[in-house]
Amino acid sequence: MLADPLNGVAPIRNRLDAYPVDAAAGDLFRGASDAVAAKWHQLANGMAGSSDAGLAAIHEQVARQILDLGLTFRIAGDEDERDWPLTPMPLIVGAEEWAGVERGLIQRASLLEQVVADQGTLIIYAPHIHEVSRTWGRHIEAVGYHIREYLLAHMDRLKDVPRGVLAHLTHVRGTGTYTGGVERPDVNLVFATSIPEDVCRRINFVDHAGEILHRLTGPVAAKE
Repeated sequence: MLADPLNGVAPIRNRLDAYPVDAAAGDLFRGASDAVAAKWHQLANGMAGSSDAGLAAIHEQVARQILDLGLTFRIAGDEDERDWPLTPMPLIVGAEEWAGVERGLIQRASLLEQVVADQGTLIIYAPHIHEVSRTWGRHIEAVGYHIREYLLAHMDRLKDVPRGVLAHLTHVRGTGTYTGGVERPDVNLVFATSIPEDVCRRINFVDHAGEILHRLTGPVAAKE
């Protein structure tokens, strides 16, 4: 909290000036390199120009965005999805650390592009999943998974669907073309889950769960 100059107390120049020097090991600020710490100071200086009411408004806006995007997660064993506890404070990552993350993302994207050829089939194997989403299932079942071009062509009837849901639908479906009312995804996706077949067809997915699970759990012939 900044000191109040109206009460005769000199204001703190930077919100990090009063940061505790005995912060525990692993603290993001105390453990940061000089270059990253400088970015934290830059952020704090920017925040110092905002009132507490202004910062609270930003916090509320971020919270609404998290809800609208449908950012949820489920811990193994949980029945219900949880809201993602995303902090409104940004995480400052150094250039060297981000370079490693970037290389990993490029490597995974390149691998998928090489493994799944045009009109190839990618199987999402998750037999423990029994439903699409407890939080956004009604929206997903109403729209279905489609490529971006399909969704853009039907935005007039999708205006009430949260944008985060639409982003999820096209991210999972992937790329492709939509010409003359015909949707042609670049990759064919198959759900190998416990989601009912009628639901899979409703969300624009083929379901091979029964066949695949039968093959996996059935008797295995002994090798000679």
